[in-house]
Amino acid sequence: MTFKSSTFIGAFALLFLLAACEQPVDPAPAVLPTTEPSTSEPNADTSEDIIELVAASPEATAPSEAVAATPTAVLAEPSEPATPEPVETVNTDPIVLTILEPANAIQIMTGSTLSVKGFVDPEVAESVTLNVQMGPHTLVTTITQVDAATGEWAVDLQIPHSVNGTGWLKAMTDRETAVLDIQLIHDTATDASGVTINLSRPGDGQLAVAGHPLFFEGEVTGAIDNTITIGLYTDDCTTFAARQSFSLTTTDAIWNGMVNLPATLNGRTCAFAYTGSPETGMWREEQLWLPSLHPDDKTIIGSIILGNANSTPFRAGESAYLFGSAVDAAGEELLISWVGEDGETLLVEGTAVVGALGYWGAELLVPAEALGLSTLTIQLGEGEDATILQHELLIES
Repeated sequence: MTFKSSTFIGAFALLFLLAACEQPVDPAPAVLPTTEPSTSEPNADTSEDIIELVAASPEATAPSEAVAATPTAVLAEPSEPATPEPVETVNTDPIVLTILEPANAIQIMTGSTLSVKGFVDPEVAESVTLNVQMGPHTLVTTITQVDAATGEWAVDLQIPHSVNGTGWLKAMTDRETAVLDIQLIHDTATDASGVTINLSRPGDGQLAVAGHPLFFEGEVTGAIDNTITIGLYTDDCTTFAARQSFSLTTTDAIWNGMVNLPATLNGRTCAFAYTGSPETGMWREEQLWLPSLHPDDKTIIGSIILGNANSTPFRAGESAYLFGSAVDAAGEELLISWVGEDGETLLVEGTAVVGALGYWGAELLVPAEALGLSTLTIQLGEGEDATILQHELLIES
């Protein structure tokens, strides 16, 4: 049998092409993302420890095998990345300055020694400055060294007799300040000067009203130069808002006074009374924290205050000068009545007009037969809107 060469060659070429079509084709390699997913969270609270999220890279999906003779496209399902595990970052910031002793709000007798202990990172500070502050007065200041190995520090402070009241113990470095409230109590038994001063007014429940008078009452023993200074500290009791000095006729006395306050008071305020001079270092002072309000505060509008409720003696048959203040009542008239110990007998009555700064005053003649306890009534306004102040007064012979 005879074959033609052209026919043989064509058949061979056809078989070669069919075999080539049956070989699988390698797919292109998968390309992974080169950037890491963002780990930031919206509205993150930067005050807490930072949490770093580490995302695992997704693994490449294995290529699908081609189907012989009849190739079909197969879509690989995307693999899910591994769940990120939070990693807490170690806080390497130094421990803040700390006062370990004494406890906050401790009571300390003047003339005593106060032991103070604390801690600060020795890499942050080599020394700590200590202050005892009462109002604008720095009573004690010193510098103590920090233990380079442990960060501990300690110092003893000698507390002077100068001020009686609430103040602060401060520990300071260049970077931070730690503060404790302290209560200094005048120890008269160890104070060789014999000088004491006390405030009975203002007291609990009383307010410093901006732009109005503030009344003071108290007692002094051994008044230095027979002089007393009263007033108010503002700006959290660090600066003078108002003060007034007056002379006494004796060194030992019960006294009263008044200070007109400025129209604006900032922060917490302190009433004070002292005798002597803080500038010379020889003085005795008492301070009282006092809430302050603006006169527009509706809770105090129309409030009546009797300025000489306790310190002034009232005597039968003599004139008695009553004075005080009324909040936001300038130009208004006050009705004053004074009844005897039986609660019915009218001893005397009168009126007083409130001045521009809220001050009022009235002079009344106390009857000669009026002795013992009596009740003073002061009224502002009429009917249901009236404000009434009642106060018991002792009338002496």
